[in-house]
Amino acid sequence: ILATDLGVRSMVVEGGPTLNAGLIEAGLVDELFLTVATRVLGGSAPRTIVEGAPLPLDRIPRLVLLSLHHHEGELFLRYRFNEP
Repeated sequence: ILATDLGVRSMVVEGGPTLNAGLIEAGLVDELFLTVATRVLGGSAPRTIVEGAPLPLDRIPRLVLLSLHHHEGELFLRYRFNEP
C-alpha cells in the first residue's frame, strides 16, 4: 500500500527489538543504523536490537559496513544487509 498507493520508496523505522526482529525476518530491512553510545547501563536483562526466535542459520543476514562516524565519543554506524 505504501509503495503502490502512496509512492513511498523508503522508510526509516525506529523499532524496538520485537519489531526489528519481525522486519528482518520478513526481509524488509535493507540498512541498519546503529549508535554506540558512551553510557554504561547495569541490570540483569541482556540488551539486544532484535528479540524472539533466532533465524535459521541459512537465513542469517550478513551486514556490510557502509559508514562510520565518530562524534563526541559516540560511534554512528551504517550497515547494508546482504543475503546470507
